[in-house]
Amino acid sequence: VSTQSTWELILGREKMIGSKVWIIRHACSYFNLWVQWQAKLISEEELTPEEKKFVSSIVDMYDPKFVDAPLSLKGEGQAIAAQKIVNALPIRYIIVSPLRRALETARLVFDTHPLKSNIDVIVHPLIRETITNPDDIPYFTIKKNKEKYMKETALKFDFSLIEQYENQALYFLESIDEDVKEIAKKEALVKGEEHIHEIIAQMMTEKAKKVPKKMRRLETFSNSLKRAKIFAQWFYNTFLPAKKVKSEEVAIIGHSIFLSVMLAKEFKPHGKPIYEPIQNAQPFLGDISHLLKQATES
Repeated sequence: VSTQSTWELILGREKMIGSKVWIIRHACSYFNLWVQWQAKLISEEELTPEEKKFVSSIVDMYDPKFVDAPLSLKGEGQAIAAQKIVNALPIRYIIVSPLRRALETARLVFDTHPLKSNIDVIVHPLIRETITNPDDIPYFTIKKNKEKYMKETALKFDFSLIEQYENQALYFLESIDEDVKEIAKKEALVKGEEHIHEIIAQMMTEKAKKVPKKMRRLETFSNSLKRAKIFAQWFYNTFLPAKKVKSEEVAIIGHSIFLSVMLAKEFKPHGKPIYEPIQNAQPFLGDISHLLKQATES
């Protein structure tokens, strides 16, 4: 399928209006791969030796090895397959989560984009995933990630929104439950901030033993919705006017739960967003402008 016919197909499905933005969920990570393997959706024959060794070593979904999990080989293939769609899109800016699987998705999906040397990538802390599992914990060193992604692609990654935090190791703690946050900070002082991901993973394991599954997340849906509203205000009221671009010239690369929180207009009683599952590395136009009204009303 040519890039032009793909673009025409997309335009046939989506009516482009001023508030819509391109949404891309990250490609399949090692955590996603383990979940699929556990559910017997993939066989061992479909895994590389490295992937097979990894999934076989996992104790449970709270295993610290999942912290900031990278893309699997399957995920890399999904990201490369998405190139034929995005290469026809007039993207000028990418706004991406600081989690590794999202950064790697951005690098691979836009690796062959004809305008990639002119595309700026803004790493935005507000669109990181709702903290549910260890793979939702950003890795300790932003500097390491910055050096990696600045070297490996012509895309210009801007980490300044994270670098503005006084403590770049603990910035993500701002959105988790207060009692958990205070315990984590105290533990980090004792063990060292470089162990924060291990500390959080252990807390998740302990919580999983005590509460029902839907209550195990360390960040509530209401906290995620609060982040989403702040992001929407920044995006529509500050970012778009300052950059003088249309929303359709922007791609947001994030995660299934948080993207669902941003896109959903209805929620279940305990706060879970009512939204159809978002597939890995499949770009579509989504509208988050309703968050502006909600932010004004709240």
